[in-house]
Amino acid sequence: MVRAEDFLTFFYYGLAQVFLHRDATSFGASESPMLLPRLHEGSWRFLQSKPARGLLAAVLFLVTACLFLQSHTGTFAVPRDGTSSGPVADTPKGRLHLLIPATSTNADLCKLLLSAQVLGYPTPVLINYGDHEEQDPYKQHIGKVEGILKYLEQIERNDEYAEDLVLIIDGFDVWFQLRPDVLIRRYYDINAAADARAVETYGQDLVDQHDIRQTVIFGADKICWPVDLSRPACWAVPQSPFPDSSFGPRSTREDADERDRNAAQWLNSGTVMGPASDVRDVFKTALAEIQNNYRGDSDQYYFSGIFGDQEYARIQRVPHLLEAAKNRSMHLHDREDFSEGFRFEPLLFGTTKEYHIGIDYSLSMFQTLAFWSQQLSWTRTADVWTPPSGSPYPPSSAHFFSLPADIPASASPYADLDHRHPQRSTPWSEVQLVYNSITHQIPALLHVTGGPHEKDYRLYWWQKLWFQSQARELREARLALGQRQISNDTIRGMLWFNAEADEIDREGITGGGLGGVWTDRRGWLSWRRMCGAVESGILEVPDQEWFHPGPKWPEPETEPESLVNDAAQLSPVLVGELGDEAVTPIDGYAGVTDGQPALPADVPQRTLEPSLSLSSHKLESAISPASSLPSKPAALHLIVPASNPDPNLCKVLLSAGILGYPSPVIVNWNHTFVDNRYVEGGSHLAKLSGVETYLSSLEDAQDEDLVLMVDGYDVWLQLRPQTLVSRFYDINRKADERLAKELGPAQKTWNIHQEVVFGVQKRCWPWTFDDPPCYAAPESTLPADIYGPDTDTDIGFEPNPYIKFRPRYTNSGVVMGTVRGMRKMFRQAVMRLEKTEGEKNMGSDQYVLAHIIGDQNVWREAARRDEEAKASKAGRGLSKVFGGREKKPAKEPIYYNEDHIQQVREKAARESDGTLEFGVGYDYWSELGLATVFQEDETEWLVWSNSTQVTEVEATYNLPLKKSRLRHFPKDVSYTPPPFHTFNDEPLLPRNTSWDQVPLFTNAYTGVIPAVIHHNAHRDGRKKLREEWWDKLWMQPYARVMYDASIWEPVMPVAYAGGEGGEGSAKERKEYWPAERWKGGARTGPTTANGTAEVEWLRFDDVCRAYHEEVFRDGKGPWTLPDAH
Repeated sequence: MVRAEDFLTFFYYGLAQVFLHRDATSFGASESPMLLPRLHEGSWRFLQSKPARGLLAAVLFLVTACLFLQSHTGTFAVPRDGTSSGPVADTPKGRLHLLIPATSTNADLCKLLLSAQVLGYPTPVLINYGDHEEQDPYKQHIGKVEGILKYLEQIERNDEYAEDLVLIIDGFDVWFQLRPDVLIRRYYDINAAADARAVETYGQDLVDQHDIRQTVIFGADKICWPVDLSRPACWAVPQSPFPDSSFGPRSTREDADERDRNAAQWLNSGTVMGPASDVRDVFKTALAEIQNNYRGDSDQYYFSGIFGDQEYARIQRVPHLLEAAKNRSMHLHDREDFSEGFRFEPLLFGTTKEYHIGIDYSLSMFQTLAFWSQQLSWTRTADVWTPPSGSPYPPSSAHFFSLPADIPASASPYADLDHRHPQRSTPWSEVQLVYNSITHQIPALLHVTGGPHEKDYRLYWWQKLWFQSQARELREARLALGQRQISNDTIRGMLWFNAEADEIDREGITGGGLGGVWTDRRGWLSWRRMCGAVESGILEVPDQEWFHPGPKWPEPETEPESLVNDAAQLSPVLVGELGDEAVTPIDGYAGVTDGQPALPADVPQRTLEPSLSLSSHKLESAISPASSLPSKPAALHLIVPASNPDPNLCKVLLSAGILGYPSPVIVNWNHTFVDNRYVEGGSHLAKLSGVETYLSSLEDAQDEDLVLMVDGYDVWLQLRPQTLVSRFYDINRKADERLAKELGPAQKTWNIHQEVVFGVQKRCWPWTFDDPPCYAAPESTLPADIYGPDTDTDIGFEPNPYIKFRPRYTNSGVVMGTVRGMRKMFRQAVMRLEKTEGEKNMGSDQYVLAHIIGDQNVWREAARRDEEAKASKAGRGLSKVFGGREKKPAKEPIYYNEDHIQQVREKAARESDGTLEFGVGYDYWSELGLATVFQEDETEWLVWSNSTQVTEVEATYNLPLKKSRLRHFPKDVSYTPPPFHTFNDEPLLPRNTSWDQVPLFTNAYTGVIPAVIHHNAHRDGRKKLREEWWDKLWMQPYARVMYDASIWEPVMPVAYAGGEGGEGSAKERKEYWPAERWKGGARTGPTTANGTAEVEWLRFDDVCRAYHEEVFRDGKGPWTLPDAH
């Protein structure tokens, strides 16, 4: 828009030209240029005349009025580019109608009305408002459908409008968050994509013959409600374009309730949009069904039934699609369903079943909440972290997200405010919007469906809506504009306008105004009458402290005071609201006329390509490449052995939750260990049985899942699970390469590969060096001079004799592996406990596990020798055995006790698979977890970006620059979201801080930042470091806010492996979801091997309430789990 001063300049210049032209023409066109001074003189005399002064006074009045309008609305009727912003005379026009069935008002209805007014939707028409609330469900359904149908029947074709679109939404659980032009664009894009898909599925001939097309769009549900899987409404409808893998791994158990992992593919009747004529046909059919075949307790039963019949009529013409639909699993194991596999097929009798109905599968128009809450976040796209090139995150990751083009193409959020308002220029990217982490969509409206728990979100989320804090100003500013035009740009070749009920010739629609509602039979109701009693509660809600407490570090800057609109007190909006509150005000505000000024051209016109691909009955998925790349969903499990509450256990739970790890399974909870014969009363042995019981309770289908097991009372996590998983696969890849070289043919013969990784320490304990757990441990892969020339030498440092030794021996405090490998390992451990009294008497889990690993390593040597002997006996010789080169394996076996070789051969012969291979190896570089015992003298809390500190550490440890590993920050850390990143907008966090700017526990010699810190150092009372160092962990100063934020984060894969940027091809990519999807606590492990024993959810605030001061150290009191979780 042009500025007022620019307008004045042009105006006076033009006015002067008019007068000059008038005087000039009086002299004739052939006069000499020398007459110009006389022309100016004549013009001035004319301007001094009485008629001219009157004309100027009128012009100045009009200019003043324009300036006033500009200063208080921020708009001017001339676009920036100088082109006309008004509609072209021959451009077709369309209208949008908004209907809301509601018999009474309350705060939830008023929230919907407020969101509609702020965002510029049509004035709603309330259907059946003021009617008696029927208790009989039959009468309720009849009344709702009949009331809407009566109104639809009176929307006649208007020569002025080429299209009448109707939006019908539930009244008490819906909010708008985007403008109507976005909704209309998406409506047409979705239909276009669906029509194209129908041609691809059924063929053009069948589409033309039966008029198969989509014009009426309903919302989508994750369950077929009411539940009756025999209904075509459940089984005959198209599949969602989002494959099952989009929602994570599924259980194979028949009793599993995983409705939250369903795609949304069933009709929800709470939101519907389409042409008035087609919607009318759907409602006519629904009314007839209710009257003639009343069976359900929900109007959704009838609408979904109509959709199901339509889809059955389509697929029964294509036999292979019909059979596929009848045999498809719907993952709806519901106790209310008694279909037992029966699929009802309706008799069509030649009747028309094509109603042009479709579903908003992507939820870009209508986002339902039921079973979706864990995939939704309130995101500012300005805060989105995009994975760098080379990172393991695939395009399907929720991190790859940008603002859809149709949103910035719409008027900016605060465009209606005074041009001086500090927020007026705020773009859509800087306001928080509901974001679906699965579909990657920002929906136009939010439909809070579900049970009482989900309905509570109407309270928790209302204040998160982007406009809520400025709702009063935005509402008044919007209504003061009095604009009916939805957008300056054409959408599907039409200019769009908001429909008003007084345009429809029907009884009861009289009067009108701004800020209120129409009713279908009782005329106009003002805002004050509808919402005056609840206005303060929805406009001036408290801040989030009551349910989202947290320390305000740093203290947020004081927001600039909003500029006061001087004209607000005089606006017709407020004048109308202060007037008569009668149902049909006689002298109320006259309403909006067709001659309102055109909308401001805030954004250039652009062509928006359809971005949504919708489903049909075609068996392949129809989805954007970003979401359909091959992936295999699996899970990451976190196991923590612990028997009782403790502040150190709470630190495990807190650090894991903040970093995005799954909530842990706590094994042996509430168990007591008092057997004096064993270490810690037998708790270490119970660790083995507790872990084995949990692993045995998992399904065979979960063999590829990953498990991280950490000790419960001396562990902190400091890096994200993606780094952990990437390192796990890298460690195993390198180990398999070494094994192939060292074992030769035995590696392939016995399929020896690594899938379980144990932590390491410098001392072999509790075994002696003559035992397999010690001498058979493979040599460390750390450089032979990592500690200088005295590496692997006892230098006589009495406090720590092992200070110069490389870690290579078993530490069982941090273990990671596949479910398959871990299960086999721990079953062997439990079996040895039961059958070998010597194992039990040692009383340590590390003793038992190290024994198994020692036997494995000796058996590998035996297998190598056996394969070599076979090759020699066959006459092939070493050159053929080892790839044509006359040499032995790269690592020569040394000091193997021959008695042990024979013993492991005998042990292996007793095993079912004939081996003692458990796929176990070591984390030599302590990348997964660093055990501080005997390494307490080589670690620092290092801020890698602080070059001064880095130099000081290098000097302390006598690290030459050419050997220092502290100069290059690890990519596997920087490739993950920054430490304070959250999907939900959290203004109290330093979001722009990078990983190299926070203190990280680092091994000075190796330069490794371990993902897990294992505080098992005990020399000189170093167990106290669990308290003394707690506030050094980068997250601790923000612990409360970050743990709050973690609860609201969407549930999505926590790590990826393989595929682009990984170790294999795209087909091999795996995504790891949290095995436990509840947050803010932990789940107890099963007590029986079959996993059917009752498990318990332990809330963090219940377990850790007594330790809040030690854990949070912020003086804010106990942490409380948000009620909406």
